[in-house]
Amino acid sequence: MKPKELDGYGYGADDDLASHVIMADVGGARVFDENFDLMPGVIRNMAGFVNTVSAVDLNGRRQTTITAYLHILAGVFEPIALIDTDVSDPSLSGYEYAIRVDSGPVTGINLEEDFPTTMGSGVANAFYDELLSQYYPLVVTVRAVVVNGEAPDYIHDMNGDGKYTARDVQLAGYELLTNEVSIRLKLTHENLLTDAPDSKCPPRTLIHTDLDGNMSRGELPECLLTSGSSRARRVPR
Repeated sequence: MKPKELDGYGYGADDDLASHVIMADVGGARVFDENFDLMPGVIRNMAGFVNTVSAVDLNGRRQTTITAYLHILAGVFEPIALIDTDVSDPSLSGYEYAIRVDSGPVTGINLEEDFPTTMGSGVANAFYDELLSQYYPLVVTVRAVVVNGEAPDYIHDMNGDGKYTARDVQLAGYELLTNEVSIRLKLTHENLLTDAPDSKCPPRTLIHTDLDGNMSRGELPECLLTSGSSRARRVPR
């Protein structure tokens, strides 16, 4: 096993606050195999994505306040979707495309917007907006707790209730030093928040692949990145 890097950043326990556990059952927090099938009953500890940790003395009795700051990067707590733009399986008859979100079932979808053959002049914008609207907005619950000692890199659903909570961490043998805290986040994709006329690229959490076994996934148009300087933000519907 490769030793952890000092002052690292990524999945697992955080090196600056090693007792911290952050849990979310979505996207990159989940564990998939090479076929994008969900590994059941386990998620990753996301505490390693914490950016800064600071401590401030409160009084003379060795009591302190510890503050951990996590700047959530795009895609970290978002679903991962697979799309197939060349569908021919009889079970998907009548559908133009197939989509699979976070290792869920493969479902057929039709969109009013035509699949873009070029990224020029923003022609892909409406297509990707409609596609993303199939599974955004969504609500994600993020939970956190502090344990005695180093936190686990993986959290297992120890009681089999389909949720990942402080109780699962405790049942795995860890002593809890705090109560569990949780926050519900309503998420929408950044592409749905802009009226920019420049072309949008396929979302980073959208993977183009073969979902119906016909050995063809279709082709996505080449994406030419733009500066985004003309981007305008709007409130999601």
